[in-house]
Amino acid sequence: MSRWSYFTIYLYHSASLERIAAEERQKAKAESKKAQADAQRKKAEKTARAQQQRGQLLRSAVFAAARLGDAATVKKGVWEDEVDAAGGEVKVGCHDFVKSPPKDSQEALLHIAARNGDSELVEWLDAHSQFVISQTILVILPVLVQVLIRKNATLQTSLPSMLLCSTDTHIF
Repeated sequence: MSRWSYFTIYLYHSASLERIAAEERQKAKAESKKAQADAQRKKAEKTARAQQQRGQLLRSAVFAAARLGDAATVKKGVWEDEVDAAGGEVKVGCHDFVKSPPKDSQEALLHIAARNGDSELVEWLDAHSQFVISQTILVILPVLVQVLIRKNATLQTSLPSMLLCSTDTHIF
């Protein structure tokens, strides 16, 4: 074999080794990116879960204060801590963070304040939450319609349609 054939074999072999090394570097780079993406995803999930837990703990504390009649804590929670006054105590997906679940999961702050007879807090919640009013109306409306229909059978055709039209308005 001539000197040039050994040289050709050497070049071919070294090119193969370089190609293999380049492929390995690309694989390592892809794996590194994938590992970074997984780490970022896990960190984002952990952060979101911590925010959910903090929000639920604040929400539960505000609802507990409402049950105890502490209007100042309720107002602070709704106004400063951005606790949503609408809906029940336990937010969707936050059941794991509640130590003792409430008896009525749909009971809103307005319902608790009304049950406690705190008219000032009821008025404040009414003024500071557009959704509490609409949810309360939607819960009470069917019962109210049935009572009125039973009391006066002539209202059966006009009253339900009148009330249903009035629920389309938004309170801001």
